[in-house]
Amino acid sequence: MTDPKLDEARELLEEGAFEEGLELVDGLEGSEASYLTALARFELGELETALTMCRGASDLAETRYLEAVILLSLARVDEALASAQRAVELEPDRADCHYILGLVRTQRGEIERADRSFQKASELAPDDCDTPFRLAPEAFDLAVEEALGLVPEEFAKYLENVEVSVEEVPTQELVQSGSTFDDLGLYIGASIQWGDSDFPDRILLFQRNLENISPDRETLIQEIRDTVLHEVGHHMGLEEDELPF
Repeated sequence: MTDPKLDEARELLEEGAFEEGLELVDGLEGSEASYLTALARFELGELETALTMCRGASDLAETRYLEAVILLSLARVDEALASAQRAVELEPDRADCHYILGLVRTQRGEIERADRSFQKASELAPDDCDTPFRLAPEAFDLAVEEALGLVPEEFAKYLENVEVSVEEVPTQELVQSGSTFDDLGLYIGASIQWGDSDFPDRILLFQRNLENISPDRETLIQEIRDTVLHEVGHHMGLEEDELPF
């Protein structure tokens, strides 16, 4: 019989109450308790501790899934591949296992293989998982230009001294320095509040990550535009909770 504390802890973690959930499972034994503890530690930013707990836990799909996410977050992509593949082996009919394998393949630049995993995830859970809409690099660059042309005039003026460029995904160095593997964009430079000594500042757009959340061209264009506006906000010196877009 399942310990009711585990059910309560899982609910708390799903609600984002990570510290409260961690308190409930502290000291409990078993594979689910280990998984929930690792999940709480991960969400609290204790990545190495969470990874250690995953590796010491039972070989279950959800544990290997979480392990893959943690390893991606640590920029250890090759190790993440092994964890994601194991998750699929353990539960081949579980959509999120195929989806995380797609994310790992994306980070490795294996786009065709990634899309096969995304397609499988979509077949298993069509309401939850979409197959990414892909563009050739030249077409993506053109889409960025089109999106930039849609930026409202009151914000476009802040782009005059900003270089907008496209990368496939965040580099290992960016992830190790604080970016996340699935970032859509990144602003690099000083805000306008601190002067322009470091111009040109840069806005990076991560093509494959933007595509991964876009099932069609219309959505992709909107995501590009939203990301550009978001990063312009950072250029203006606004914090996350101050962004008007």
